[in-house]
Amino acid sequence: MGELRYIGETELQRDLDNLKAVLAGTTVAGAFLPANTPGTIEHWMANEYYKSDEAFLFAITEAMREEYKAIVDDGFLLQIDDPDLPDGWACLPDITLSDYRKYASMRIDALNHALRDIPPEQIRLHVCWGSFHGPHHDDIPLKDIIDLIFGVRAGSYSIEASNPCHEHEWRVFEEVKLPEGATLIPGVVGHCTDFIEHPDLVAERLVRYANLVGRENVLAGTDCGLGTGLDTPRSAGPNSKRSPKAPAAPPRYCGERPSLLQPGGCYAPHGPCNSHNCPGGMRKHSGSFFGLALLRSSGS
Repeated sequence: MGELRYIGETELQRDLDNLKAVLAGTTVAGAFLPANTPGTIEHWMANEYYKSDEAFLFAITEAMREEYKAIVDDGFLLQIDDPDLPDGWACLPDITLSDYRKYASMRIDALNHALRDIPPEQIRLHVCWGSFHGPHHDDIPLKDIIDLIFGVRAGSYSIEASNPCHEHEWRVFEEVKLPEGATLIPGVVGHCTDFIEHPDLVAERLVRYANLVGRENVLAGTDCGLGTGLDTPRSAGPNSKRSPKAPAAPPRYCGERPSLLQPGGCYAPHGPCNSHNCPGGMRKHSGSFFGLALLRSSGS
């Protein structure tokens, strides 16, 4: 047993090489590779070595910093996947909102420490309330954490915006302003149902946000990964390409910004955000966190 260190170089390079191979010969505006946050990884690792939770958290931070830098150094955007920022609320059922904000703030500080050498414009932050199929009745409201989300030094912010529990939260942006120069990535295509959204509905969702934060500041995204928890096989394909039976969205929705109508918004394949099991049985879903396999105690 000893200090944590990063051992994922081989696996990471394989992912980077695979993404390069997929993109070869294509023209894209940009490509990103996702990685988990220290706080999310901490959620699934028991501390048996460090003297405090903070020391443990920042040890994970320093280890994962290697992965973050390697992704950006290889020419890709870095997407930080942080389901634990909103989703951790329901995993701590006895915590008050004030204490939860303190809990989340320390983990954001750790994340920003890991990102300190990466320009914000090369970072996307994705947050979600977990992709598990459950009632989500205890999700923390976006309004209670939006300032924490915007506290992450990123250039783009991806949020859930199309499912029954969070679609209404577009109203948060009637009062909250985007950080200067930032892009909002609302999830205008969802993962909570097998239904495929009509293009006009996707367009309406996008225009709603464009009217609030400026169309030049909006990029279409998905609520979460589309591969988790669905009862029937459904790939991202139907949501990423127009169905032959579905008419293209009318030009009136996008004006001179047709890029607003690109469902998915992800330039590179975005896998599931890898939902997790929660103490108390409040969440049950499958998946494994990429970062977990890549950290090892130096004493093992």
